[in-house]
Amino acid sequence: MRFFKSLGFKITVYFILVGIIPFFLIAGLVYFKISVDIRGMLERHMDALVLQVGNTVDQTISNAYWYIGALADNPVIKSKDKSFKEKLEEIQKVQDFYRLFEDITLLDSKGVVLASTAYNYRGELRFKQWFQEAKSGKTFISNVYVVTAPFRLVFTVASPILGKGGSVEGVIAGQVNIDVIRNIADSVKIGKTGRILIIDGSGNYLVYRLGNFLFEKMYPLQGRKALLDAPKGFVEYRNREGVDRVCVFRSLEGYGEYKGLGWKIGLVQDKKEAFAILAKTSEYLVFALIFGMCVILVLLAVFIYSLLVPIRTLLRETERVAQGDLSERQLEISDDEIGDLTESFKKMTTSLRGSREKILQTSKYLKSVISNMADSLVVLDRKEAVNMVNPAFLNLLSYKEEDIIGRPFSSFVLEEESFSAQGLFKRLLKEGSIYNLEINFITKNNQHISVSLNLSVLRDTLGKLVCIIAIARDMRQINELFSKEKEARIKLQVFSEGLEKKVNERTQELLTSQEATLNILDDLEKSRAELEQSNAELRKLDKLKSDFVSTVSHELRTPLSISKEGVSLILDGVLGQVNVEQTRVLSIARDNIDRLARIIDGLLDISKIEAGKIELKKRLVDIVAVARQILSSFELITKEKGIELKLETTQPDVTVYVDPDRIVQILTNLVGNAVKFTDKGYIEIAIRPKDEIVECCISDTGIGIAEENLPKVFGKFEQFGRVSGPGAKGTGLGLAITKAFVEMHKGRIWVESKFGEGTKFIFTLPRKPIKAMFRDFVSDNIKDAIKRHNKLTLITVSILDFEKIKEQFKPEELSSVLIDMEQVLRTKVHSSKDFVLKDTGEIAVILVDCEKTDAINVKERLQQSLDELLFSKNIHEKIKLRLGSATYPDEADNEEGLIQKAEN
Repeated sequence: MRFFKSLGFKITVYFILVGIIPFFLIAGLVYFKISVDIRGMLERHMDALVLQVGNTVDQTISNAYWYIGALADNPVIKSKDKSFKEKLEEIQKVQDFYRLFEDITLLDSKGVVLASTAYNYRGELRFKQWFQEAKSGKTFISNVYVVTAPFRLVFTVASPILGKGGSVEGVIAGQVNIDVIRNIADSVKIGKTGRILIIDGSGNYLVYRLGNFLFEKMYPLQGRKALLDAPKGFVEYRNREGVDRVCVFRSLEGYGEYKGLGWKIGLVQDKKEAFAILAKTSEYLVFALIFGMCVILVLLAVFIYSLLVPIRTLLRETERVAQGDLSERQLEISDDEIGDLTESFKKMTTSLRGSREKILQTSKYLKSVISNMADSLVVLDRKEAVNMVNPAFLNLLSYKEEDIIGRPFSSFVLEEESFSAQGLFKRLLKEGSIYNLEINFITKNNQHISVSLNLSVLRDTLGKLVCIIAIARDMRQINELFSKEKEARIKLQVFSEGLEKKVNERTQELLTSQEATLNILDDLEKSRAELEQSNAELRKLDKLKSDFVSTVSHELRTPLSISKEGVSLILDGVLGQVNVEQTRVLSIARDNIDRLARIIDGLLDISKIEAGKIELKKRLVDIVAVARQILSSFELITKEKGIELKLETTQPDVTVYVDPDRIVQILTNLVGNAVKFTDKGYIEIAIRPKDEIVECCISDTGIGIAEENLPKVFGKFEQFGRVSGPGAKGTGLGLAITKAFVEMHKGRIWVESKFGEGTKFIFTLPRKPIKAMFRDFVSDNIKDAIKRHNKLTLITVSILDFEKIKEQFKPEELSSVLIDMEQVLRTKVHSSKDFVLKDTGEIAVILVDCEKTDAINVKERLQQSLDELLFSKNIHEKIKLRLGSATYPDEADNEEGLIQKAEN
């Protein structure tokens, strides 16, 4: 078990958590990103081919549609004076010229075949669907159907022959062999296994060269459902032979007047071949992982060895010091923090050695004083048991020291006075000291001795009881003197003036004895002062120990997290049912763990700030919206306390260029303090934008801060206005952290308060014109792209003649249009990092890791979507848009050039 608590094991676990696991996570993310990019590239490439072939197919069918329609309008065909032979010759010319139709058939209005170019059809075809549709007066394209003798797949294009009055006088129909479409599809190949397929609306194969499946249902069913249900997409499936394949498909939507037949066209390829480059990338990535892990393990072994050897040496020295050996040793001191720790340890040992010598000298002196005291001294512990006595006490009661130590003090008091002695200690603990108390001790020989008892309590710097000191003076001699003085008073009437002189002499002796008692008390007070000085030395040593412990304070975070998780598991009933009392105790424990975690977080935050290790992640933020969010998070607790929350602002939104997380932390700290120290009234956040700054004021009607404490408000570990009770205490770091975050934003913060009337915390943030903030925003994104070795594309959407447009629309109407435009961008551009709504009628979007060619496609897609938006609002004739884009570093190498290129 000790191994698992060792620093080497913890460092190893830390390296695994911080080094190896993130390494694998990053590798996984890289692989995921590469696989997504490859998959996207494959989908785009395949989709482009499918679109190309689909357009050709649609064009071909549209041509057949147009040719038949043109033939139906041919004067020769429509003429009643022309013979069938002449009409057949005219039809034959069309067939021979276009070479698209297998047969063109001419029918009269009753469906009787009048002429056929290739197959010499005879009889009536009036029941054919294409004849019925054409007779109704429109050109019609039939679905694919089977024709025997010989077996083939064809579809028919039929058009009505209209007379002068618009009546249908006949129908002309052309049959197109599906091989025409198949030849177009076979012209496209990808690799060894990529082929084009075409299916009809029922999922039947029309074109597919990888098997004899023509006019059969597509396999598998889930692949067919995906193709039939969606207008376009990408599917993966397994074919009859168990081979995994991928397919990119889209609908054939027609061309011109031809609106399509519900066909789908797709490009199919073996998945293994399609993702071959991804498999190769995986091999390289695995090799890189293995190599990187080996390097990390070697570095870990070297680091642990170099770290643990001096620590173990220092540990042996601390064990030696703990055993009391404070002799000076030569320790090897390195140039790092461990060397500083070793140097501090040597200084601490030297200081301890000197302090121990002083303590021993003081102890000898005190022992000598106590041993030679004429009065009896008793030291009692917290349980009122005897802990130490001096020889005078032993002589007074005729006991040996071993017979007294550990016995209760009441055992030496007369039995009828023991009950009052119990109340005596309660009074002593309350008042701190009791003087000249008359009490009777019982000796070992059962004799009663009257003593005058002085009691005092000794406490440490924290007010905790250390011991009770009792000093007893034997009153037998004094009582005897008082007795003789009483006798002298009786004889005063009898004796002469000489007796009065004797009485005065005896009285003087009594005063001398009392003066001696006071001298003893002075000596004890000096001894007590020396003890307090020793305690101060010990406190100094305790500070050195605290500094030593603070170097490893981060070790508390992991045990705290584990403890909290364990307590949470028990509370959640994972380890068994918990009763009400156990739940209460465990909840208290969890709250204390959370409070300790917050203390540690505060300490670490302030240390990171002082070390300059916190980096701001700025972006354009509406601080009014942030303030509204913060107030909402405190609504529950303020409602319980009856406190009103207010938000005051002169503008509905105020944009600043800040780190949103730090601003949330600033406002949360200030509002949280206000809630903590306000019992009634209100808490208000006021946002006041000015020329070059934004002023934020958090005011409350709480208890306020005393004037003398105002200069120390933002100091570390400072707490003011605290009241006793749960929830009122913190770490004293919140305002110091808040001040640091404000100053990191080039702002300033101050406090105004009157004790008993409330407090105002005011801080400012820099505010630039919207274009300047936008320029800073683009500059920061370029820096981030450089750091990550990425490209970056800026796309701008501008409303032309914006000043004139503002005169034509109401402000709320124009604002609504801009918001809708931004919403379209957020919907269409899923990879955007941020959006900026500018006051010049422009919306800008940042695309991270976007190539120039991809940006052009995105811009075209956005243009189409925005045009549709304006058309739907019926303002497309009033508002005209211009879309621009620029890619870093291909088209510009700085923020000014990038913005100018995108806007022009």
